[in-house]
Amino acid sequence: METNSFVTTVNMTVVRHEAAGGDNIRWTAENCDHAVSIVSDRDDCPPLGAGVAVEVRWKAPSVGR
Repeated sequence: METNSFVTTVNMTVVRHEAAGGDNIRWTAENCDHAVSIVSDRDDCPPLGAGVAVEVRWKAPSVGR
């Protein structure tokens, strides 16, 4: 079965920071439709309330031929 790949950029706001072990931090960004949780080095973590653009990649099956 063939698949179609899609890439979408979603604008979100950072709403939460949590310790993730070592020098890592898990930060969560969300908007009215979606939420993502990302683990990164503390130095790469955006501040609470920051706007971020998250690139989402997904695949959908082709519709019949």
